[in-house]
Amino acid sequence: MIARAKRTIQRDLDYYQESVNQLIIRNEEVLLTRYENNFNKYANNIGTSWTRNLSEFQSYQICTIIDREKEMKLLHYARVLARAFYSLGYNIDKDVVVRFRDKRITLKGRPYKSYMGIIDWYKALGLFFALRDRAGIDLLMGAPRSAFENSALQHKELHFRILRVVQNIYNPSVAKHMMGYIQEALEATDPTLNMYDVDKGSTNFVLYIREPLIRVWMAALMNKEDYFNEQLEDALLLHKKYYSVGDRCEESDGWVSWRLLAPTIFAHDSGININIESEYIPKWLVEGDFSGVEKWLEWEI
Repeated sequence: MIARAKRTIQRDLDYYQESVNQLIIRNEEVLLTRYENNFNKYANNIGTSWTRNLSEFQSYQICTIIDREKEMKLLHYARVLARAFYSLGYNIDKDVVVRFRDKRITLKGRPYKSYMGIIDWYKALGLFFALRDRAGIDLLMGAPRSAFENSALQHKELHFRILRVVQNIYNPSVAKHMMGYIQEALEATDPTLNMYDVDKGSTNFVLYIREPLIRVWMAALMNKEDYFNEQLEDALLLHKKYYSVGDRCEESDGWVSWRLLAPTIFAHDSGININIESEYIPKWLVEGDFSGVEKWLEWEI
């Protein structure tokens, strides 16, 4: 078991419990109704809303008592809001059908800058893989390059080379080119090639987080069990090392690795036995064990 990096600050876990409870109530009694009945007024808040649910899920993981129903509610609401957010953001000025509660509504797609970068794209991809939401996965796989170029986050060649790999995992027409794409993505992690902003922080993030992610996807696509588990273990240990430095151990974004969840679930659902366990990739999500909470999966636009 690869445990999370040891935190240095004593946390009030009751605060996290109450924060989760309050957000669930707010989702059910306020937010979804607002978006359904008066979306244009609150349209600019939707990116914050879906990422907030995911953030609360991450923080909830350090609590001593965890309610699976509450976990699923957070993931469900994050999924509902993220599907609407990316559908609108990828279809500017086009009619888009979305669903927040019971009824389907048609809205005009609109450009978003915040939460449209690759960092949140990885989170959404991990979320959709975790919930086995193929429509959500396909939505992200079809994300246009322009959405990343116009986002608030500046993207470099390395980012686009990784995206080219991940966005084509289900595309048979590029299968023969995939290993070449992976090699080009790995080459782009070389700081001497200037394919990303090179400073100490960025270089460490690339070498500890992005490069291992490429290798895990490569192993998943190769469908070799031992090799996949080796790469996954290496990636998790590097993730832990990165989030063990300074205040990073207090960042909830490091407590769950949505980046590594996506290829791990892809590998699991492709028949690979995952024999590496870690708090960074909750086992029940990897294995799709939704016993008792299946109803939260029964949602579609």
